[in-house]
Amino acid sequence: MPTRYPLSCGALDTRDGGLVAVALPFALAVALPILWWLLVLGRFRRRSHRPIDDAAEGGYQALGGKDPVYEDDGGGAGSGGESRGHGDGSPKARTYILKGRVPLPVRQVFFSLQIAYTLIQSFSYLTSQSRSYATLTGLQYAAVSLCWCFATFADSVEFSSTPNPRASPLLLVCTALGALLQSAALSGCDEHFPDLTMRSGAWAYAWVCVLVAAYAVVTPVRVEETTIEPNPEQICYNLPDILLFTWFTPILNVADDKSKQVEASDLPTLMKADTAFENWSQFKAVLGDCESVDFEGPRRLWFKLWILTAPWFVPSAFFTVLAFLTPYITVVSMYVLLDYISSTSADDGADGGADDGGNGSQYSDAMVKASVAGFFVGPLLSAVCNVVTNHLQRRVAIKSRAALVQLLYRKAVRIDLTAQESKVGEIVNLMSSDIDNILNAVAYVHYVWVPLLQLVAAAVGLNYVIGTATWGGVVFMVAVVPVYIVGFGMLQKLQKLTLKKRDERLDVIQEVLQGVRIIKSCALERGFLERVHEKRVSELKVLRQLQNGWIFLVVLMTAMPSLTQTATFITDTVIIGNSLDAATAFTTMALMDQLRASMTIIPWCSQQLMMAAVSLGRINNFLARPEVDLTHRGAQANGKDATYGGGGGGGGGGAGGDWPDGST
Repeated sequence: MPTRYPLSCGALDTRDGGLVAVALPFALAVALPILWWLLVLGRFRRRSHRPIDDAAEGGYQALGGKDPVYEDDGGGAGSGGESRGHGDGSPKARTYILKGRVPLPVRQVFFSLQIAYTLIQSFSYLTSQSRSYATLTGLQYAAVSLCWCFATFADSVEFSSTPNPRASPLLLVCTALGALLQSAALSGCDEHFPDLTMRSGAWAYAWVCVLVAAYAVVTPVRVEETTIEPNPEQICYNLPDILLFTWFTPILNVADDKSKQVEASDLPTLMKADTAFENWSQFKAVLGDCESVDFEGPRRLWFKLWILTAPWFVPSAFFTVLAFLTPYITVVSMYVLLDYISSTSADDGADGGADDGGNGSQYSDAMVKASVAGFFVGPLLSAVCNVVTNHLQRRVAIKSRAALVQLLYRKAVRIDLTAQESKVGEIVNLMSSDIDNILNAVAYVHYVWVPLLQLVAAAVGLNYVIGTATWGGVVFMVAVVPVYIVGFGMLQKLQKLTLKKRDERLDVIQEVLQGVRIIKSCALERGFLERVHEKRVSELKVLRQLQNGWIFLVVLMTAMPSLTQTATFITDTVIIGNSLDAATAFTTMALMDQLRASMTIIPWCSQQLMMAAVSLGRINNFLARPEVDLTHRGAQANGKDATYGGGGGGGGGGAGGDWPDGST
């Protein structure tokens, strides 16, 4: 009789019977999610190919439907380019159901981890030769994996194709069956402590997934009806589609037809949250009184932009952390494999103990196989996380740019351009260079603190792999810190001076453009060309000093990991007197590579933060400048106070009236 696992389900443990007795409970339990998936898939395909029936379906059209459907007087239906309708040829309105995009991917993350665990266990048991009932237990885990897979597939199709705000109760039934099947499969596991701990945690996690499914069944998601054809990204609910950007395929397919140019009408409509009107409405609510010229105190535009873009800013932080930590999967896998090869080569033919899986090493067969998989899974996860991170950061940057440009434009139409301190060239520079500096800091601010986590992870790994010798490299790194402090201080001063010189050059160019007729008539080209050249030479002189400083710091910080690695190996071999083996040497080099990645990106982030701080100061000064008093124009037009930007309505033209949305 096999050893009974404490958390196993004895009622389903029929391995002492025949093959039919073993397979029957698992086959019946797996059949339910498969049938549910086939039923939902067939229902989705029938709905996506039939005409709209308002009386029966309430005008609902399954998401992902292709061509709009029209209905004529005789009740016939057509699709595609035909113009049919209710007598006058007008198309029948199609209603699209949009759901919240967060609930389904979140529970798919939970289910995917469960599926990955059961697949690893199935492969481990099916390839094991030392465990009792290994083949049967491996097949049982494979059945558990199939149960979770098809339950996830069916839930995904039903969520995307039906207007129901809640998940189907079958999701709870199928996940509960999957957890029960896993409890039955636990009867075949060993009871030594590492095996017991890991499988106990997996058993508890399976029931956590059941609770997630129960929450999805009882809690409705946000459902919105619209007659506007949705953007492909709006109807992208599945986790694989979001991570692999399959929603972008229709946009790429627009360029397949090489017989015509791609036009704006060929692209999908913007999502409502991405429109300028919606973006400014949200940003205005976040700003509060910060737009007013009389506002006292710091405006903190950075934080307000982060609040505006929170739905993209917060997930970008999560994926940035994953993008920096997933490379350590490869590092750990390499250390385990090299140590395993070294130990088995040194102890070839020795008998394995209770904890070594019979292979003469401290690592079990499952851990070695997982390490081999880690060489492929680690880079894949890192690549996916990097792409998703870049996409989210771009979204943050685009929304932030739109908000800042509108803020500066509204201010520009309210200030007095005849004043000595207000120049058109400066305003253009604020809307281009300064906004770009701020966007880099707002969108990529996670690259400031996440590399610090990577540094900590690399330091902990180095301390585990090479021990005390790590401090040799740490001392070398700390000794260079004063150079960084002095260097970045000088660069910040040069950055301010560069922007000032650029404003002076743009002012001269703007003066030339405004008076070009007079300049040509009076033959003053040479004098103005010399002025522009003088301003440009002065700007380039400061810019050359700035770039030389950056070259020095970037070279120093790029070379630091190699120098630190050399200092670490010298400390370990020469000072301490240890000998390096393959696992220690190669793993240390891999950790140093991760250290290099962190130390390479830190100077770039420091540069962006420094430039953004200077640009924010310039924008704050611009927003605090006095404005033209339009009270008399508003009083004449509406009989009430209408100071632009102060909360009133008022006169016409570009400087004194209401905006199209009714805001001031």
